[in-house]
Amino acid sequence: VSINANKIDARLLGKSLNTVKGSHWTAHSMSCFSPMSSTAVVAAISALGRAQHVGTVSGGGKEGEALRGAPQQIATILAMTAASAAAIEGASGGILGADPRVVENLCCKLSDIFQSHGAVRLQGPLLRPRDSNDFLFASLNKPVEVLSRRGITLNLREDLTINFARAVSRGGSSTSNMKRYDINKVFIESDAGLHPKEMLEASFDIIQDENTAKSEFLEAESILVLCRVMSLLAPKEEKICEFPPIVLKSPIWYLRLTHTRLSDAILDLVFCPTSEPIRQSCLNIFTTL
Repeated sequence: VSINANKIDARLLGKSLNTVKGSHWTAHSMSCFSPMSSTAVVAAISALGRAQHVGTVSGGGKEGEALRGAPQQIATILAMTAASAAAIEGASGGILGADPRVVENLCCKLSDIFQSHGAVRLQGPLLRPRDSNDFLFASLNKPVEVLSRRGITLNLREDLTINFARAVSRGGSSTSNMKRYDINKVFIESDAGLHPKEMLEASFDIIQDENTAKSEFLEAESILVLCRVMSLLAPKEEKICEFPPIVLKSPIWYLRLTHTRLSDAILDLVFCPTSEPIRQSCLNIFTTL
């Protein structure tokens, strides 16, 4: 949906929302005096598209009569929530109009998984002094620079690990044995140089400085946590309802793992030559899949 078609999209959106008419929508007007932004319109239309078959879930008979109007109100709430999220948060994490209820639900389930392994939530510092090597190793996700009142250049956190690792190094023995997790926003420099990009990330760390603890066990627990997270985000099987005839599909998620050791291990398993040009070509092929 283009920005130039904002008036057309707003009119279509207003017609759709006025058709379903949620209980809170009657006093609102989609007039030209209070138009939605383009991003909010696109997010609301997308939410309505996802909820276009919500009315068939109620079915017929007495149950369908009792639920009359409820699916339309749900569709309106989803559309307005998506519009509000898009207007306030923008395309946070690459998702336009992400439903805050879904995000909060996922964060709570991730927290339960981390806490079941004995981890506590510890947030690292927001700022750190700028390092001369920051831009050498951050070719894609460049940190955001801010200037203090004293003229010192500081960096906002671009991930949840670097600033936390700095705090651990200063903690001494008090931070030598711990399990920690955090779910928070990170900030990446935008291409336009304006407001930084915001992304929601999750981190799980095990710090063990005792010789009695075997590293294999710690790695196995980290892999187990990762497997539980993947099973949480894995798509469920299709649920087919005979009456009313409808096929319910869960959202399709994908988990992206980026680490040089993982990519090298995969190439070793497929007997890829160690030549750097050949491996780079294979990685490019994997990227396009």
